[in-house]
Amino acid sequence: MSSRTLRSTAETRPAGEVIPRPLAHPITSFAIPNVFAECVFSETDVPVVFGVPEEIEVVHPETEDKYHTCRVAVSIDEEHVGYIPLPKRYRATWLELSYNIVLYTQMWRLWGDEAATATRRSMKDKFVILRKNSGAVVAQHKLARLLAIEELLTLSLEASAPGEESVRILDEWRTRWCRDWLTSNYKQVVASGAMYLNADPIHPNNRAFFETGWCIPEASKSLCYPPADLTRWFNGEVAGLERMFDDSLKAEALNDLKSRNAFTDHQFHRNATLPARWHEGQKPLPHFWLVEQWVWVAEGNSMWEKPTDLLFHLLKVKPELTFLEFMRLLDFLFRNMHVLSSESQLHALATKFWMGETIWRRFVKDLLTIHIRGPIVPRKWETIDPANPFNTVEARLVVQGYLRRLEAAPAETEFEEEPTFWSNINQISPMKYNDGWKWIIEEVKKGKAVQEVLDIAGGWWLQREQERLASHAREVVNMGMDGNPDAPGTEREGGGPANNDNGEAVVDFRRHLIHNNGSKGEHDMHKEGNQDRSNNIRDTEGTADNDHEMDEQEHADSSAASAKAAVAEGSAEARQLNTGPSTDDQVMADVENHGNSALPQPSADPHAGLTASTGQADSASAQNALTESARSQHNPVAQTSDKWATLTRHPFLADIAKQFTSFLNHQDLDKFEAGVRASLPHTRRGSVDEFMLCMEVWLKGNTQEPPLTDAWNFFDRELAELAAQAREAAVEAQGQLL
Repeated sequence: MSSRTLRSTAETRPAGEVIPRPLAHPITSFAIPNVFAECVFSETDVPVVFGVPEEIEVVHPETEDKYHTCRVAVSIDEEHVGYIPLPKRYRATWLELSYNIVLYTQMWRLWGDEAATATRRSMKDKFVILRKNSGAVVAQHKLARLLAIEELLTLSLEASAPGEESVRILDEWRTRWCRDWLTSNYKQVVASGAMYLNADPIHPNNRAFFETGWCIPEASKSLCYPPADLTRWFNGEVAGLERMFDDSLKAEALNDLKSRNAFTDHQFHRNATLPARWHEGQKPLPHFWLVEQWVWVAEGNSMWEKPTDLLFHLLKVKPELTFLEFMRLLDFLFRNMHVLSSESQLHALATKFWMGETIWRRFVKDLLTIHIRGPIVPRKWETIDPANPFNTVEARLVVQGYLRRLEAAPAETEFEEEPTFWSNINQISPMKYNDGWKWIIEEVKKGKAVQEVLDIAGGWWLQREQERLASHAREVVNMGMDGNPDAPGTEREGGGPANNDNGEAVVDFRRHLIHNNGSKGEHDMHKEGNQDRSNNIRDTEGTADNDHEMDEQEHADSSAASAKAAVAEGSAEARQLNTGPSTDDQVMADVENHGNSALPQPSADPHAGLTASTGQADSASAQNALTESARSQHNPVAQTSDKWATLTRHPFLADIAKQFTSFLNHQDLDKFEAGVRASLPHTRRGSVDEFMLCMEVWLKGNTQEPPLTDAWNFFDRELAELAAQAREAAVEAQGQLL
């Protein structure tokens, strides 16, 4: 409104008055632009509704202390979409600003109704002037709230901690509203109003100070502040305002127009225009905190220090996250950070990730090393459940991306030949699980939710493996019952009758092949293990005669049990049938018996402490040399040389270890990454990404402590993968043998 009913004069502070509490950050300029145009709403505006600020407990991201702050719920089309963080001390000011928007919007509509129904042209013109003035005030308050929202959304929660609360826009708005400066610029008021610019407008003890010189009738002064009962105005209309308008407000405003005082037609200017964006319902909408975002930040996390952690958290807890939500959060984060790239480049990278054309860890690495170069790349994103290795966030994103590509452009090739999917999935999942991924894609193509399928994929895989092993066991039984030369009642090639236990027949058959095809040295290496199995076989021979007294079904059950035992116990021998003891056997033993190890410390000599054996030299001599070298350098490998010697059995790992030692000296990450990728088998190159991320973090940390733990984590993963492949090869070899 533009009458003295709700306006004040900027008088000086009376002499002798108590000095007000100062503002922590005095106002040295105005950030809220003046608005002199009448508000105009569009049909394309989004109906954004704010809830009553609620008090809630949060954790300080630095001190980890708990304290209380406020949040404002945001709804669009009656759907809760997120929150606005609000420091507790600004709760009353937020409500005052919202109340003024409700009050002046209602007055604007009342004056509009008067103008529409007026019959005399002179009265209609007066009502139009009063409507335009009220509409300009609505736009002014709306713009102030939009700017306050934008500031609040960018604040970290530590800005809401007691003693640190500061919202620049709300400080300015309340100062200018109390002193009737919404139509003035900073230069016009700084000379006479400096005392108010330096005082805290939020502190309750300063209320009387800021009301100094108000020229408002007491009957109308009650309209200046929101009623304590929120139900009287929070629903969009001030209770009783229409009656007060008819009784007194309309007459007072018309009387002010006659006197033509300083407030007459002041807020509205004839040629003024509205800002391009002046209220929260205009697009682009403010980036309101998502519900999941609020929960993550309230737990003590900082989105400015760990922006990608926030993105990953949202992708993890909200599988149904939309591309619009993802991009809005991405824009919000990087609009308030120092970004080296253009918005189009960021959007291109994000779109490529969203469509499954690149995996999460590569997306993050490019984002933080090329486009931002600020926050450190996290070392690890999630822990894989051994019982369900398919159910990871990164894997879900790859599957969802494949489905999005398929929807955008139906593939002409079969899924098994889809290069992008398999390239990405094999970077995060061993190739042995490829059949599992085929099943997963088949299920989601039937319309099932991706996350639901991933949740049960582990159980499906376990059942499949159990059925496969059971099938092998049945084949063994069938071979014995359908004329196998080692079956009961036949003669063995080595002479003498075969034992009635089919399991023994299988074991002896394998030994026979080993004896004839394997070298003497290979046979001696496993002599002790075979002797243990011989003891078990002799134990079964004592009960073989009893098999003749069983009926046919019992005999089959016994044979099946022995066959399963042979499958489980003979896997090591099965791997040796054609090649003798393999490196895979040794990997399995190393991983299962030793676990993690520690790498040697860096040396000026790039080959010191990480000399790799090719397998041609005497292993004992090589191990002793390693041990002595390590002891001379006070190296932890001196106590774990047997663990370190594990790598020397695999030339490509030994070569990578030498490159790692050189990298600790030259610290050229690109050179090291190229060398590692060249040394590692093609099927395992996907594991290099995480290793290189860790090395990049180490370089950025400027620490003298070598990243031995990260290196051994990489080597242990490679050894574990070799062990898993060895087990798979053993089962396949056994199936071919049987």
